[in-house]
Amino acid sequence: MDGRVVLGVFLAVVVAFSVAAAHLVFAHVLWTRGNCPSTPSAQRLIFEVTTDESTYEVDETIIIKMNITNPTDSEVILNFSSGYQLDYKIISEGGHVIYRWSDGKAFIMAFTHIKVEAHSSYVRVFHHTPKDYPLKPGKYIIEGIVVGYFTDSTEIEVRYNYRELESRYNLFRNITFVFVITTSFFIATTVHFARKKESKLAQPLDRQSLIKS
Repeated sequence: MDGRVVLGVFLAVVVAFSVAAAHLVFAHVLWTRGNCPSTPSAQRLIFEVTTDESTYEVDETIIIKMNITNPTDSEVILNFSSGYQLDYKIISEGGHVIYRWSDGKAFIMAFTHIKVEAHSSYVRVFHHTPKDYPLKPGKYIIEGIVVGYFTDSTEIEVRYNYRELESRYNLFRNITFVFVITTSFFIATTVHFARKKESKLAQPLDRQSLIKS
């Protein structure tokens, strides 16, 4: 009985290792012989990254559009070993990657694919908000990535919102003006009553009032 149990466990382990090995072999074949950039079908695809604007104000949402176009007469399938298919990163003027969309995210661990029909496009849109990563004034490179296949980039510029700054300046100026006027009125009123009180105290006493007293 014990021998049968040991044999059963051994066979189960062998089957598990066989399945895992087959999975790895399939993944290797998929990446090396599938629709990768080295194959003519994938090489004919056109990948482009664009943004809705070229110039943004601070704290404005950036809409990033990734477009995979298939100009051929047959469909092309891009295969991936997980749910991690597309990504984008933001690069500063100094060449440093300051943000990557995929950082801290989890993806399904299963084979996935993107099918691009003949003479059509596959489009994916990302919205980069200040909550994701706030961008200071300056120039940046937005680099889009089709994982394992393509990259493309576009340049944007972030500027201060001068209209908002002007509005804040005008508000500050108005508040300052009201404060100065109010303070001046208060000081003038205080001085006026103080002088009036001093004037009353400085008046000579009436003789008749002194005699009666």
